[in-house]
Amino acid sequence: MKTKATIIALLLTITICSVWDGWFLTIENPDNVMGVNASFIMGVNISTGGGTPVNYTDTISNNLSDELAYYWSLDETSGLISIDRTNNANGTISANLEINEVGIQGRAYRFNETDDKVSYGNGVESITDEITISVWSKKDKATTSVLPSAGESFIFSKRESAASNPFNTFVISAINGGTNVRELLSVDGTYYYKDVSVPDTNWHLYSITYDGALITFYLDAVQTHNASATGSITHSNTYELTSGDIEIGGVRYYEGVTDEMGIWNISLNQTQIEMIYNNGNGIPYN
Repeated sequence: MKTKATIIALLLTITICSVWDGWFLTIENPDNVMGVNASFIMGVNISTGGGTPVNYTDTISNNLSDELAYYWSLDETSGLISIDRTNNANGTISANLEINEVGIQGRAYRFNETDDKVSYGNGVESITDEITISVWSKKDKATTSVLPSAGESFIFSKRESAASNPFNTFVISAINGGTNVRELLSVDGTYYYKDVSVPDTNWHLYSITYDGALITFYLDAVQTHNASATGSITHSNTYELTSGDIEIGGVRYYEGVTDEMGIWNISLNQTQIEMIYNNGNGIPYN
């Protein structure tokens, strides 16, 4: 299993006091600072009584670009190329897609439920052992209404045809006729998913992680479900990674605004997902 180190800035302050019967450890986070750069401060106190305190300070620094395989900030203001900031998989924007919308960070894309999507190719197949998928989106309508033939509209997905099942690598989609949003990941040919009600048109962060043993689904950095799983992430190179619709399977166009789409080839932990969420403000991934 890969080492996971994506804490941006961690400042530990340790106070140690001698005591006749050993040590007592308490951990607090009194400042709870989650700024734009996702730095935070955690206070650690080790004390139980007499003795002279000894103060020790250490700093560990890293950033969210570690193991970031793909990152589409969606900040383009013109053109038909969706730029991958990791230089791995630029996307092709459909002609009528509205770009340069106000995003959670910078600009964003607006999908119109009629003919808008972006295709990103098949590079995600290289990720097999661990993964994190994260995307910000806001629905235009609290209750999703897509064409009657479509059961869901797709925010961000790598989904294959029904005939190719179980090659639906991952799906983040709005369910037709209700308020639910679905997060799905396929591991070793088995689907794992969670539907969560999102009854509003606000910005939300949708995240999925898999570490080789556990799949975890998040809404706004809060765990909504987890499931034990082992094996490789299920892939097929038949169809492309897309946003706003799927490669095949009928008209499944999404209606809403999407921003900050990222895929890591490690499983981020909850603290790191909270950094991405940043109290609802988001942050750039690199």
